[in-house]
Amino acid sequence: MKKIILVTLLGLTVIFSSISYVLTQKIHEGQFAIAEGKKQIAHGEIMLAKGRHRLANGEHQLSEAKKANTFFQNIPLMSIAEKVPIGGDILNMPNAKIAEGGREVDSGKAKLKNGEAKLVEGKVQLQQGIDRLNKAKCIRELCVWGGLISGTLFILLFIFLRRGHV
Repeated sequence: MKKIILVTLLGLTVIFSSISYVLTQKIHEGQFAIAEGKKQIAHGEIMLAKGRHRLANGEHQLSEAKKANTFFQNIPLMSIAEKVPIGGDILNMPNAKIAEGGREVDSGKAKLKNGEAKLVEGKVQLQQGIDRLNKAKCIRELCVWGGLISGTLFILLFIFLRRGHV
């Protein structure tokens, strides 16, 4: 019976030590991944800020172009120029450019919305990783304590058995 207890304590010590070793390796990998994730999120936030600025500039330019086009469309001579075959095509060019600019602004809004969603998803994944890392650290600490306790009990029991006290 005494040998079974000794072997069990030794086995527990080995198991706890092995688990804490593996967890330490995983924790180091996790810390590296979290650091990389934080860098990527910071880069993403910078890119989103640039995208917001670029979109605001595009919206402003589109608004100015629409104002200018409305102004020129209200000039009475424009209605005469529209009746000339070439003049009508030339006068429709600003409308086509404005429509193209509107599509680009809409595309920019969609890209910005997609980027914001990816950034939020990345932040959620990063937080989940941090939570998992903290849990792994707690489990590792418990394994270290379990290994220390079972190892100490093994040594003490072994000494007492060798001396014949137990």
